[in-house]
Amino acid sequence: MEFHGIHQANYLDAFKGLSDPCPLVIDNVVNKIFRVFNNRVLQQADYLENFKRLSDPSPLVNEIVQVMENFFSVAIVFTGWNGIGKERILKYVAKRAMEAKSFDIVIWMIEKRNASSIRKFQMRVAEQLGVAFNKIDDSDDEKEDEGTADENVSGRIAACLEHKKFVLVHNGNWELIDLKKMGIPVSRGADYAMVLVVSSEDRKHHEVVSMENLSDQEVWDLVYEECIDIASCPSLRIGGITPNDVMACIICMNFSPYPTQYLSFMLRFWFAEGFIGGANLDLKTSFGFGQVMLEELYDHCIIDKCQGKLGSNVKTVMVRMIESNGYNLRFLTVTGAFGYDIVDANRKISVKYVRSLSPQVLFQLSTIIFLGLIMELPEDIFVNMTNVTTIDLSKTWIKSFPPSMLCLTNLKFLNLTYCKVLEPHQLNSIRYFKKIELLDLSETLFKEFPDNTFEGLDSLRLLDLSECSELFSLPSSIFSLINLEHLYLRSCRNLTSLPSSIQGLEKLQVLQMTGTKLIEIPQHFFKSMYSLIELDLSSNLQLTSIHTSSFTNILPNLQILNLSSVPVSQLSLKNRSSLETITLSNKNLEKLDLSNTNLKKFPIIQGDQNLIPLKQLELLNTKHLITVDWKDIKWLPQEVNWAQCGDGTTSHMYIQPFQRSKDGNRDGVFISIGNANIFRTLTSSSTLWAKSMSRFVVYVCPCKEQGKGKTQTPRRAILCYDDIFSTIKRSIPSYERCLEMERVNKLPKGISGILSHAQFFILHDEKIIMRLSDLGIENMGALRECWLERCHAMQAVFSVGAKAQNQPMLKCLEKIQISNLMKLTHMCDSGRKLEHRSFGQLKHIQIEHCPQLVNVFSSSVCLKSLEVLEIKFCARLEEIFSGKGNEEDSLPQLKTLCLLELPALKNIIHNVWLESLEKAKIKGCPRLRELPLRSDSNIQNNKQKDPRIVVKCELKWWEQLQWKDENVKQQISFNDWKPFQIPKQG
Repeated sequence: MEFHGIHQANYLDAFKGLSDPCPLVIDNVVNKIFRVFNNRVLQQADYLENFKRLSDPSPLVNEIVQVMENFFSVAIVFTGWNGIGKERILKYVAKRAMEAKSFDIVIWMIEKRNASSIRKFQMRVAEQLGVAFNKIDDSDDEKEDEGTADENVSGRIAACLEHKKFVLVHNGNWELIDLKKMGIPVSRGADYAMVLVVSSEDRKHHEVVSMENLSDQEVWDLVYEECIDIASCPSLRIGGITPNDVMACIICMNFSPYPTQYLSFMLRFWFAEGFIGGANLDLKTSFGFGQVMLEELYDHCIIDKCQGKLGSNVKTVMVRMIESNGYNLRFLTVTGAFGYDIVDANRKISVKYVRSLSPQVLFQLSTIIFLGLIMELPEDIFVNMTNVTTIDLSKTWIKSFPPSMLCLTNLKFLNLTYCKVLEPHQLNSIRYFKKIELLDLSETLFKEFPDNTFEGLDSLRLLDLSECSELFSLPSSIFSLINLEHLYLRSCRNLTSLPSSIQGLEKLQVLQMTGTKLIEIPQHFFKSMYSLIELDLSSNLQLTSIHTSSFTNILPNLQILNLSSVPVSQLSLKNRSSLETITLSNKNLEKLDLSNTNLKKFPIIQGDQNLIPLKQLELLNTKHLITVDWKDIKWLPQEVNWAQCGDGTTSHMYIQPFQRSKDGNRDGVFISIGNANIFRTLTSSSTLWAKSMSRFVVYVCPCKEQGKGKTQTPRRAILCYDDIFSTIKRSIPSYERCLEMERVNKLPKGISGILSHAQFFILHDEKIIMRLSDLGIENMGALRECWLERCHAMQAVFSVGAKAQNQPMLKCLEKIQISNLMKLTHMCDSGRKLEHRSFGQLKHIQIEHCPQLVNVFSSSVCLKSLEVLEIKFCARLEEIFSGKGNEEDSLPQLKTLCLLELPALKNIIHNVWLESLEKAKIKGCPRLRELPLRSDSNIQNNKQKDPRIVVKCELKWWEQLQWKDENVKQQISFNDWKPFQIPKQG
């Protein structure tokens, strides 16, 4: 149970699961905690009062007062009894504090996964208090400082708790000073704050409270309280699990010879005894409840996770209490050893003395476990055992069943694991157990079963034939088990064939058929397995072909598939919409199609060298595949087509994937995803870049937004710019590594790895990104061409901070194309001159329709490679290059200049001549009075007749130009530019 900022008005609902009155053992420790609390309150009050009475309130005294306030903050570490009861008892403490109206708020921060950083813990506290803050996806915080809190959130938490008394309960590793950094005012004194910590270790400025010297009854009561807590877990509550069921499972573990590492055996015992599941629940769900219960028993320190058994202290007490309360009468352990002529404290007795027990004792039994070297069972051993539900004969050396076996009319679970000498014909008697639900014949040496072995077992739900190493065929009666849900055929290494057609097993959910000698699986083998959820065919080394139609047309509920070490070369699981998990490790597989599945984990995992021959991977419309740990992926197939949100259609994209060659192959990676965070673990130093992603097209757009740009009705053109721009035919350049993003709904920090290797980048139709450089200028070192269109929030493309000014940036960029950025004021905004190698390869700048643009470069530049400069329809542009400290040869290669409809433009560049200019088109720039041109003396001396510069402009503007060098006019050819003719509207 988690408390979310519990206020006085609604605390009763939050503490609903607590016992009233609470057991005495808990009441005692709660009182102990409050005694510690009250003592600290009194001590603090006395000390602070004495200090305040000092006649000289010097700064030193004030400092001491603050230290004493910290020292007397009530912070208690509670360890429970051997770790048991920690959380449960602190709920009672919090409840009493609320009932006494001593506090206003309980902040309950007991979490199964402790926050890994101060900031994450702080955000969770803020959430519980209802404090508003800008949520940042954890995946965006790759460089988050683990040791710092968010100052803004700290202030809001402090303001929220300023006038409130609160109890904070947590199991984190935080000291009081850490909590203060988060904004939690723990230093206001014991009257206002109580900090309760679940921990097994001491902590600075914390009082330690533990539970010692408990009686057997007190331990029993404490464990039962934990059972109540476990049963209230939402995952168990929906299964109808009660505290008594949890306690019964603990008692069952006390007698079981199997540690929890043998998970399947433990779950089967619990199911047969009725502690988990039932007739209305399938086995997979029932066993799932059992797994949850085991995890809860680990978390509550009742089971020692290392040993897989009850903790030694718990077991000692439980043995005594079970015996005194009579809970042990349902269990009996039968041994082949001598010396157990009566039942001992562990409910153990020798096999030959079982019949000496009274009929009343035998009638109460439900579980009998046979241990040790037992060669033979007395003929009448099971007489009067009509209530027995579980018989465990595993690892015994019996050859036959006694006649009294037929007395077990209520038998639900029969375990015959490793009964190596049991004679095959003895299995004929199994069909008389009409209520049997679980049958384990694993690790036996049967070569075959009589055909009628399983006839009439209509209640059988689980059959385990794992590691039957001699078994070469299956009896037909298996397929008449109408209620069978789990069939295990693991490591039946001589199994060579399956029936070509079966009619039963409609309820089968789990089929594990691994490590066999099967050469093929008949095409219609799975035909009637409509309910199958989990299929394991791994390690079938001779299974060279699988009829993929079996997966495509049937098995509608298949969720988990394991095909590791199955030597198929092609596999299509397309349209298996329920498939969530696939495991592959296959040296032969070349083509794999997982399109339209419910896949949640990337099919290539760390260190799996067996899949390297895979050439083609199709992952179209895999919406649930939203996270990939790229650190664990060392390679990719030469062709990857991954479209997270659709069927692979790319007509809505500017950049198109690589075309297939004549042989049908397409060497490259195409990834279309809805959220860039999927790439957050793909770093610039990943080994994938060298070969697997040497060619890629990555497209990022939220799934619900994809294609909207193409389907929107075009608006009527209202500006001459729209009419001109609409006639331009796009020419998408060809690059090996391309990235396109549109309509992103938050700053895509996770894209940095892709961006660091992209040569071509298009960003368009988005309203979030204010500066392209927020993605990291350092991540754009490989960029050669960049397009920006309709980025409605962007104010500057590159905003260069002080740290970056001394570093060369965008050294490979050759072309930048910008259009329709309505808020753009600067292309490159820098406080001082850029490092001389920055933009060193930039050849082409094209800017269109940016009405707020004031300048292109705010600082001095040195663009040694710039050849083309085009700027159109930017109404407020005053200067292109604003910096006044330019070197004379800053634009030595500029050949083409196009300036259209720039009514505010006054200046192109300071202190620089355009020595290489060949063509200039200028129109609609009435305030531009000078062109930075001067005559070429070499041309003048040679008396060259042809002009070196062609200028196309309006006659009126040409006549008003002012020249610093009148001689240059002789080297210019003037072409008059007629006014634009706006097309007539239809």
